[in-house]
Amino acid sequence: MKALCTMKKITLLNAVLLLFAMTVSLSASADDVPDPTDKWISAYGGECLLNGQPLPVGAIVQAYDPDGVLCGKFIVDSLGHYGFMSVYKDYAGSAKDEGANQGDPITLVVNETVTVELGPESPVWSENGDPYNVNLSATQDISMDLSTPGGQFTSPGQKLVYLFQVENTGSGIDLYDLEAVSEHGWTTEIEYGNPSEYADEGEIIDIKVRVIVPNDIFASVIDSLSLTVTSRMDNTVSQVGKTISTIIVTSAEDENSSVIPDAFSLSQNYPNPFNPETVISYSLEKGGNVHLQIYNLLGQSADELVNEYQDAGEYRVVWNSQNSGQALPSGVYFYRLTVDELTLTRKMVLMK
Repeated sequence: MKALCTMKKITLLNAVLLLFAMTVSLSASADDVPDPTDKWISAYGGECLLNGQPLPVGAIVQAYDPDGVLCGKFIVDSLGHYGFMSVYKDYAGSAKDEGANQGDPITLVVNETVTVELGPESPVWSENGDPYNVNLSATQDISMDLSTPGGQFTSPGQKLVYLFQVENTGSGIDLYDLEAVSEHGWTTEIEYGNPSEYADEGEIIDIKVRVIVPNDIFASVIDSLSLTVTSRMDNTVSQVGKTISTIIVTSAEDENSSVIPDAFSLSQNYPNPFNPETVISYSLEKGGNVHLQIYNLLGQSADELVNEYQDAGEYRVVWNSQNSGQALPSGVYFYRLTVDELTLTRKMVLMK
């Protein structure tokens, strides 16, 4: 049973805890764990808040003694609840400071953000095994910055690896849910996260995403890879990064083939190389929404030639590279024809 004199001290300690939060550096990271000893008290709460909402699953509750020593940790596994969290006492037989001493007030934080204790109790290291019911409320700035890699080129049956980076630009520890999606439904693998990843305040997390390109691709195609990063602490905070995979089929057979033989085709531009004009021809067996786009080697759009519904038939488009609205350098470019769900891509050379 808790000592009565200890309970009377609790209200006086609230001001001490606030001063403690302002003067002691609580510098543990998401990966740090306390040193367990043979004596502990327990803290728990069933009505806890973060930014006014129930404390989310994955949030980290940590306990510190007055010296700023991490002496308890609990990862929330039920919405709005934490505990029982063991808060360890310093082991007298060790030169190391593992935790609290008898009578020490305990400061509880959420995601390295000092909390307001909503009661009904406030934790003090009293007697071994004593439980404390402490509901918590914390305010945390949640924001992120996602960096997206440039596009890549490969051939069918290969793997592409993209390195995204997300920086925790908010306050305290955040937890990110990660989802990678290929536009064409190709298999994607996230090397780190699987599927979540913690980030300390100011930390930059590397996220490697593999795209497995199928073997059965018989015409050049461009795929868009999207990585969605969502904060577990506030799922309204989310960013999406996109990059381009260009799959090039270079066999002689490909130069004269189409996805649907004698129906949907995209001819090699003429002349090629060219400067500044070239002609692109294509045929449609049936009408559809037609999109003809020019891309550079990085998979970035250089010009849009057609974006409209067209009836079945033969079509020729003259592209003047000087009319693209930007100064295009000499080099290899790709032109992609999309009709509804069908896509063909070919390459051409601008030579000045």
